[in-house]
Amino acid sequence: MTDESTDVGTKEQMALCIRYVDRTATVFEDFIGFIEKEKVDAESIATAIVNYVQECGLNMDNLRGQGYDGASVMSGNISGVKARIQQIQPKAYYHHCRAHVLNLVVATSCKALPEIRNLFDSVSYGFLVEVPNEWLLFQDTCLVTTLINFDTLIEKAGKKHSIQKLCETRWTARVDTLSSLIAKYKSITQSLQDILDESSAD
Repeated sequence: MTDESTDVGTKEQMALCIRYVDRTATVFEDFIGFIEKEKVDAESIATAIVNYVQECGLNMDNLRGQGYDGASVMSGNISGVKARIQQIQPKAYYHHCRAHVLNLVVATSCKALPEIRNLFDSVSYGFLVEVPNEWLLFQDTCLVTTLINFDTLIEKAGKKHSIQKLCETRWTARVDTLSSLIAKYKSITQSLQDILDESSAD
């Protein structure tokens, strides 16, 4: 199983995990390492995965499955990573990552609800993050506004003088953005009121 992410140094890396069973049929899942991606085409990714697995002393003949997201470069039937690895081991059946499937289901379902759809449309606009002057005004307001901590997540979000940027591809990661909004609700509304007052004065 593998998925990709960009680290703080803006380098593309793949996290590689394996799931296996012992002689008692107990299931284990272990992280075995990061693979730095130099290229993002299917051939390069497949080659990097196979090479890393073999470097770990694992036999590709024992491979019985592979799991990725639904991107065509990974799941393509003709030349995707899945297809290329199946050329080496035909028994390595592809499974669409259930976490990604759940993410797609939740995101699609919420688009059918006007209230939720409008909420995230507004959040994704980044009304305070996109405009430097308004952002500075918001930061000043944060320093003088008392925050109410509703739970652990919101408490952590309230300690940061920033609004977490909305993640469009990871539904579960949106909790960071919403926690920031809830924790800083008074600061945000005050900042918007200040912006409105300044605009009216002009």
